[in-house]
Amino acid sequence: MKYLAFLGILLSLVIGFSACAVGAAPPPTGGYGTYVSKNYGVRVQLPGGWAVSEGPESLMMKGETGLVSFNSWGDTGFWARAVTETASGGSFSWEFSPGVVASQIPRGGAYVALVLAASGPPSSTTTTPPGVTPPDLSGLYESHDWRQETTAYFKSFTVGESQFILIIACSKNAADATVDQVNALLQSWQFNAPLTDIAVSAAAPSGERPVEVVCVARDYKPGELVNPGGPKVVIILRNTGREPIVSLLANLDLQQGRIYNFTFDDVSDSHPLLTDKNASKTQTLIGGGISSGLVYPLEIAATLQSGETCIYTEQVMVADAQPAETPPPPTPMVSLILDGVTVTIEPGPGSYFQNSAGELYGVALMDVSLAMGVCEQDYFSPWTTSNAFKAGDACIILSGSVLNTDKERPELNLWAEGYDADGQQVSWTLDASNLVGRINIRVEYNQTGGFVIHLSPDAGLRTIRIFLVSYEFPPP
Repeated sequence: MKYLAFLGILLSLVIGFSACAVGAAPPPTGGYGTYVSKNYGVRVQLPGGWAVSEGPESLMMKGETGLVSFNSWGDTGFWARAVTETASGGSFSWEFSPGVVASQIPRGGAYVALVLAASGPPSSTTTTPPGVTPPDLSGLYESHDWRQETTAYFKSFTVGESQFILIIACSKNAADATVDQVNALLQSWQFNAPLTDIAVSAAAPSGERPVEVVCVARDYKPGELVNPGGPKVVIILRNTGREPIVSLLANLDLQQGRIYNFTFDDVSDSHPLLTDKNASKTQTLIGGGISSGLVYPLEIAATLQSGETCIYTEQVMVADAQPAETPPPPTPMVSLILDGVTVTIEPGPGSYFQNSAGELYGVALMDVSLAMGVCEQDYFSPWTTSNAFKAGDACIILSGSVLNTDKERPELNLWAEGYDADGQQVSWTLDASNLVGRINIRVEYNQTGGFVIHLSPDAGLRTIRIFLVSYEFPPP
């Protein structure tokens, strides 16, 4: 009977997962307890001090799905994940292999996981007949000293048309007692549910989907020359979840190995995509062909501000043209409530921005919100009474989105000023990009982008005026 000793998977996909650095694992503790998986019918005798995690958990985009895992250092929620590698041209790829798993196991630790593989069964796996689930790990597991320095054990087996991987990783420095615990856990392993049912449920988890597809369309303007190398496509996504998104990626699969990666560069830790806001990305799909009426898989990976990453696939059609986006009816100002006080924001949604000299720019305010918050970092403001603002100090957070209708100038420089009832300036922008008191964002033509401005607080604040200057290239 053959075992799969090494499983290396490299997929050319863009993703932001990375392995977490870990320290030394605590020594094993005595005692065993029975653990039964809530979702997957796995029953084991769990050693004292060990932790368990239940899936489905995406370990790599379009790749392996973790079902259940156990670790000896007591870290609930731990999964050994794929890591990214930089390829030629600056693109990224994923690697999920025994060496990658071993690198994430702390000194003295041990890790066991059951994983649903992404692809069909290889030629050298333990196989069971269709519809038959093995009662235990007989034929796959034998008592063994699992300690290795730079690799882990990948044992593959199939049930019906689904391939599973049993991962066993044990640090070279693990105690003999830890090795005994691994063997005892594996020896006690039983399957109490059909694995064919597990494969169906894990392949399409019903977890949170915080991103909605607004539009996938060819992006061309009247009179614009068509690129013979491939169509230009825009993808617009909206945050429909409960918390901000700090990283957003999408892969459009045109089949036959043609997968195109869309990285939403304007979504980041410093510029998160807020709830009910849109983000867009446009790129030319070199060598890509799109057929009207066909449905294509769009894989979405969204990392939330809490650190959770949600990965799922939506089926989309590519529209012939991007729907025109226009600003709402213009309003010169809007009144918002801040700590029980009415504050007027100028300009209001639908109006185009001016600079401080009154010159108009082709960028419209789509929406705006105002709240009290705290500084996320230290700021220096030469205009305020207290020049220094420390992380955690109170501040005003002004956020919103803009629509850029200027074809030539995607680089936007924004700032805000606050005034009291007498027209005296009492609040200043704390952020600093190219200049102290300003932020920079990049928004392509006919696209929307979000902004966040931090202002110094003042009890007398009654009006906030937002200003903007746009550039063809990033300002120095």
